[in-house]
Amino acid sequence: LDVDGVLYPILPLEEYKEIGCFLRYEPIYGALKFVEDIREFCRRYGYQLYFLTKTCDQAPELHYIHAWEKMQWINDSFGTGMGITRVLRHNQNKRDFSSGILIDDFGKNCMQWDGIGNISIQFGEEKIKPWLNAKTYDDVIKILYQLEAN
Repeated sequence: LDVDGVLYPILPLEEYKEIGCFLRYEPIYGALKFVEDIREFCRRYGYQLYFLTKTCDQAPELHYIHAWEKMQWINDSFGTGMGITRVLRHNQNKRDFSSGILIDDFGKNCMQWDGIGNISIQFGEEKIKPWLNAKTYDDVIKILYQLEAN
């Protein structure tokens, strides 16, 4: 489960250069219930919930600070023990650090993810893509249950 653009608002580029930028905002409206729904799906079908996120290429020198901020924000917003959090550098491929189903707003991450045993759902994108698209949190949940039904 990606964070930026899925659970946390996308920031103006200049804000990503600042310390504290990942602690400023509340989760996107509906994200708390969405994560609870994802947790239930994971419990029901035996998945492990991962928060798989990257720091921004606007400030690579702040990677460790921003990584800590993201982990803190996830714990504060969704509770500790919620899942496993991995914060990657901006130039790392998410596929190298996990597998299964990825929910991400960034098309490049979805394209790199898809392959043998991996499925991506692109969140919030209205363009027609060769991978699954979901405009809302409810759309994501419906797609997940449809995937398991097949």
